[in-house]
Amino acid sequence: MQTFSRKLSAFLWILTATVTIYSCTNKKADPAATPQPSQPDPSSGCDTAQLSFAADIMPVFQQNCALSGCHNTVTRAGGYAYTDYNGILQPIQSGRLLGAINHQAGYVPMPQNAPKLSDCDIAKITHWIAIGTPDN
Repeated sequence: MQTFSRKLSAFLWILTATVTIYSCTNKKADPAATPQPSQPDPSSGCDTAQLSFAADIMPVFQQNCALSGCHNTVTRAGGYAYTDYNGILQPIQSGRLLGAINHQAGYVPMPQNAPKLSDCDIAKITHWIAIGTPDN
């Protein structure tokens, strides 16, 4: 049963990543159409094509997660400290990060007691994971 659950979780993660990436790169969309709230508006400057961990990913974690009382080196909420590349890899490898930031059922929504991350930030993190979490 646990193997089935892991396979289902992996399938859902891949599906979410694929949909998010496709929604950010689909050039055939009607420019007059109003973007859906769950998808980044390409005209808003949400660029997932040239992601840098240092410039695009780490600042999201620093501003929203690695705060006092949360995922810093002192508190390590949930056992995670998002203060460097290796600390951010841990929840990705456990499969918990995307479910939490997407506020999916069965996950503790993150950031806690704060608004959900922007669609653009979620798209960037999802794409960064999909391209292999480069430390660049």
